[in-house]
Amino acid sequence: MQNSVAYPESNRMLCELTSVQVTCEECGRSNSLGFEALQRATFSGVYSYELLVARLKCKVCPSTPRRWRRLRVRPEWRLDYTVE
Repeated sequence: MQNSVAYPESNRMLCELTSVQVTCEECGRSNSLGFEALQRATFSGVYSYELLVARLKCKVCPSTPRRWRRLRVRPEWRLDYTVE
């Protein structure tokens, strides 16, 4: 029997991530958010993956509303394990 709850990916916590690869589909700019960047996001009040994705934007492209942002976000999750 598992003691953990299976959440949809959007509701998972940032502490479960190892890194996030973000690519702008407009200009092709790519950036990787590592542990330090994810930790800074947590200190600024972002605790879930869904909130992180909502805050992401391309620094090169002109600011566009969230609805029209074309970013490809690839999360790298820590390995899931269960304690028996």
